[in-house]
Amino acid sequence: MSHKGLVSLGILAVTAALVSSGCGHWCHRHHGMSQEKLDKIEKHIASKLDLNKDQKEKFSVIMKRFSEKLPQMKTHREKMTDVLITQFGSEKFDSVALNSEMDAAAKDFTDVRKLMVQSVADFYQILDPEQRKKAADIMKKYRECFGK
Repeated sequence: MSHKGLVSLGILAVTAALVSSGCGHWCHRHHGMSQEKLDKIEKHIASKLDLNKDQKEKFSVIMKRFSEKLPQMKTHREKMTDVLITQFGSEKFDSVALNSEMDAAAKDFTDVRKLMVQSVADFYQILDPEQRKKAADIMKKYRECFGK
């Protein structure tokens, strides 16, 4: 993938990750989103949008706030998987146990979704109008490349 494509993918992935609802769809559901990947995306976005020093610092805080929630979401996915494995290995299916874990996860997913939306709003605020347009153009190109 070209540098331009990687940057486009990064911008859309972070934006989508910031506004998605928790379960890791944009965070490479099978492999997780490592800090290294997030750092690479952050650098590409900063470069592509030509963020100044102040914007880079603010963007870094936004990305850090987002990345701190990823382990929590992974833990919920693992717990739900463990409950399912236990249920299928037992004589009787315990809906209460699965619902209990899913209820806990749903509350956290809602909290994370709200944080993600706020993070996108914060990112929007640090950009000047030209950078916002550039970001929108990159997202449009990404959408065209990977389907609507």
